[in-house]
Amino acid sequence: MSYVYKRTEFSPYCLYTVGYYDPDGQWQPESDHETSEDAAKRTAYLNGGANIPYKLIIAAPDLLESLTELFNLLEENEPTWYLKGHYNRATKAIKKATE
Repeated sequence: MSYVYKRTEFSPYCLYTVGYYDPDGQWQPESDHETSEDAAKRTAYLNGGANIPYKLIIAAPDLLESLTELFNLLEENEPTWYLKGHYNRATKAIKKATE
C-alpha cells in the first residue's frame, strides 16, 4: 500500500487529503492539509520517510506527463542519435508510475 494525496476541495479554499486506496479501490483518507507541499511532506513520511523528497512527489504528475510526451516524440521520429536503450528505461518508468 502506498499513500498518495489528492485535492479534495476546490472552492473557496483548497484542501489536500492524504490517504490510500484499499484493495477494493475505495479511498481511505488519513489527513487533510491546506497546501500541496504539506500534503506531499506527509505522504513522503507515510511512504517511508525522508528518502522520498516531497518536491519530487509534488512534481511527479508533471514529470510523468513530460516523460511520456518525450518518449512518444522519440518513438515517432526516431532521430539518428536516438538510442533504443532509452526505450527500456522510459517504458519501465512509465509502467511503474501508471500501474
